Amino acid sequence: MKTFIWMAPLLVVLSLTSMPGFAATTYVAQFLDIPGNLPGVAYGISGRNIVGRTDGFSVGGQNDAIFWTDPSATAIDINPTGFGYSGASGASDTNQVGLGGVTNAPFHALLWSGSAASAIDLHPTGFDSSSANAVSGNSQVGKAVKDQGQTTHAMLWHGTAASAVDLNPTGFTNSTALGVSGAIQAGSGSGPLTSDLNHALLWNGTADSAIDLHPAGYGYSEVFATNDSTQCGYAAVGIGENSRGHAMIWHGTAASAVDLHPPRFSGTDVLAVSIAGQAGSGFGDATGGHIHALYWDGSAASYIDLNDFLIGLSPAIFNSAANGISDNGIIVGWGIDTAGVTHAVAWFPVPEPASCGLVLVALFAASFWQRPRR
Repeated sequence: MKTFIWMAPLLVVLSLTSMPGFAATTYVAQFLDIPGNLPGVAYGISGRNIVGRTDGFSVGGQNDAIFWTDPSATAIDINPTGFGYSGASGASDTNQVGLGGVTNAPFHALLWSGSAASAIDLHPTGFDSSSANAVSGNSQVGKAVKDQGQTTHAMLWHGTAASAVDLNPTGFTNSTALGVSGAIQAGSGSGPLTSDLNHALLWNGTADSAIDLHPAGYGYSEVFATNDSTQCGYAAVGIGENSRGHAMIWHGTAASAVDLHPPRFSGTDVLAVSIAGQAGSGFGDATGGHIHALYWDGSAASYIDLNDFLIGLSPAIFNSAANGISDNGIIVGWGIDTAGVTHAVAWFPVPEPASCGLVLVALFAASFWQRPRR
C-alpha cells in the first residue's frame, strides 16, 4: 500500500502528458530508433503507434516500411516478402497503411496489422498502380492510377481490394484522398470544374458526396489530413512559379477556412491534425530559408517553431518537418543533418505551468495520504 501511495504523484505526471488534447508551449525532441541506425522518416502517429520508412535513398539501398509500437521502441521492419520496397504513411490503433512494389513494377496499396506477414494487398482491379495514405478504424484511403499515369482517382477501402470505392467526383479528371476519420475522407482533385487547378475536397463515402473546400481568393488548395471536425492542408496565394502555399484549416466548408500562415514565412502547410493541434512545416525569413517543423493551435499567432527543440541533438539538424500529431500531443516527422542524412524524429510536449500546478497539488495530496493515522 505504501508503494502505491508513493507512486501516486508520478502516475499523475504521466497521466497529464498522455491526456487527450494535452497542450504545451515547449517540447523535448529525440531521434526514433531504427535497427542498424539507418536513416528514416516518421510519417504518422496514432496514440503511441508510429509509422514510416527507412530512407534507403540516403544509403543507396531500398526503402522499407517500418512501425514503432511506442516512441521508445525500436522500429519493426514490415516490408512484405516479395516486395523490393515499401513505405508506411498512416496509422490507427491497430493498423498501418502505405504502399509497396518491386523494382521497375507498379506499386500497390498495402494494409498491415503490425507485421510484415500481416500485409494485405489493397490494389483495385482496373488500375495500374495504387497507394494507401491514411487509415481510421476499418477505413483506408489513398489513390489509384491508370492510363499510364495520366489519371488518378481517390480511393476508399474497407480492408480488402474488393471493397474499393472510387471517390473521383463527376467533373474531375484527377483526385486523391490523403486523410480519413470515421466516415469522412479528405484530399484534393482537379478537372474542368476547377479549371484544372487542385481544389481541397471532402467526402462522405461516395464520389457524389464530394464537397469543394477551396477558399475564395486563393489559387489552388489541398487537404492532407482530417479528424472528425477539422481538415488541414494549404491554399496557395497566386498561381504559377511565384505562388506560395499558406497553411490552412477548415471545418467542413469552404467558408470555414482559417489561414494559419505566420509573418516572415514564404511558404507553410499543415500535414496533420488532432485534438491537440496541427503540425506541418514552413520556410522563409523566420527560418533563415530552411524548412522547419511547425505546430499550431488553430491560429497563425499560435505557431511554434519545433526546430528550436532539436538543438542539442547529435548529429545537428538544420531542416525538419512534422508529419503527424497524436491526440496526446506527440509530434513525429523528420530532420536532415548537415551531411544530408534523414532522421526520424519525435517531439514530446512538456506540461504548461497550469498543468505543473496540478502536479504540485497531487504531490501535496500524496504527502497528506502518507501521514500516519492517529
